[in-house]
Amino acid sequence: KTYSFDISSNFDGGWFSESGAPLEVYFFEREEDLDDKQCSAFLGDGICNFQLNIFDYNFDSGDCCAATCDETRCGYGTMKKAFDTDVANGYGYQECRDSAMVAITIYLNSVFREEVLFGQDITFADADPRDPL
Repeated sequence: KTYSFDISSNFDGGWFSESGAPLEVYFFEREEDLDDKQCSAFLGDGICNFQLNIFDYNFDSGDCCAATCDETRCGYGTMKKAFDTDVANGYGYQECRDSAMVAITIYLNSVFREEVLFGQDITFADADPRDPL
């Protein structure tokens, strides 16, 4: 019986998040070696890390709110449902806890689903031309 385990042997294949996005993996030899330089590598990377989503870390350097995140991956893969429709990889900011952010409500008059529109027997060629001016 052994009590040692080489965790790096589990990284032959990739690791993925629940949404299917590839995860970056970091190893640190000893916890004592961790300092602000190593930990800050996760701040401001566009991924909202719940452990860093507190005031002391400036809410993951803004990664958790739409108005403060400025990376390309901001909010990606966090939405699973929109307008009662399952979505594969929607953008969202459900974990925004920054008290400086103010909630807004957007009212939509109508929402259409593309498959409903294109499932009808209407073609755009049959439509009357309109003057855009």
